[in-house]
Amino acid sequence: MSSSSLVVRLLVLCACVSYIACARILCVIPTSNKSHYTTFETLALELARRGHELVVINHFPQDEGGAVKGLVDVDTRGYLFTMVSATDVVSIGTIPSNTVFNLADLYELIDTSEGVFQVPAVAKLINSTDSSTFDLLIVEMFHTDMFLGFVHKFPNAPLIGFSSGNIPSWLNARYGNPDNPSYIPSFISEFTPRMTFLQRVQNSVLVLLSKFVYNVYYQSKSDFYAKKYFGNDLPPVTVLAEKAALLLVNSHFSLYGAKPLMPNVVEIGGIQIRPVKQLPQVNIDIYFY
Repeated sequence: MSSSSLVVRLLVLCACVSYIACARILCVIPTSNKSHYTTFETLALELARRGHELVVINHFPQDEGGAVKGLVDVDTRGYLFTMVSATDVVSIGTIPSNTVFNLADLYELIDTSEGVFQVPAVAKLINSTDSSTFDLLIVEMFHTDMFLGFVHKFPNAPLIGFSSGNIPSWLNARYGNPDNPSYIPSFISEFTPRMTFLQRVQNSVLVLLSKFVYNVYYQSKSDFYAKKYFGNDLPPVTVLAEKAALLLVNSHFSLYGAKPLMPNVVEIGGIQIRPVKQLPQVNIDIYFY
């Protein structure tokens, strides 16, 4: 075989070979709300399907019979207060909305999230001496940043934030995202982008109030728990939050209206919707007489 022929064959062989770099990803979804996990589950399953290895701290582990290869659940059941409620569709519109109560409920939710640290597998991760265990961190950013201690624990892993609903007002600043209250409704309001003057004034108050409560009260409590479990040498969670490179938001302009977003804020609303299964073929003539 001539050398030129060998070179050609090697080039053809190289063209047929593909290189795949799979990552080891730590995911933290520290709530017991099924709605918070549904969208993220779709993302996690797809990442696992593409060959990545995921360790997911969550309240809704896979069924043993249908577990996906590459996705390891860290089960928080028994350590978190289970939030399960049901209502009929007609009654949803009659549920009262109270901004003060909403913010107070989220504040109390921070205490319940401490239970995640009691999970043995989570404690093992925190006490690990290997700082290169993970290549990427995906953390839900909603009511608390206490789990951003993992950013300090694994400093080489980039941080991606995940919001299970419309982006909260307090998240906009850390991503440089505009949130002009004159046409961008607060996520705790019932306003649409088309607001009257009075509604704009109310919306401005809600945006400022939610940011104040989060930055002063929420973050101080999150700092307390973060230092309690990750150590007193941990930087403030507000500093760790600034290391976030990307935010995935479970929202869509068709529901919340069009608004400006920075390139590092990506709407992924609807990814949990799977292709419709084909209905079985039935001879409808048998139903007619």
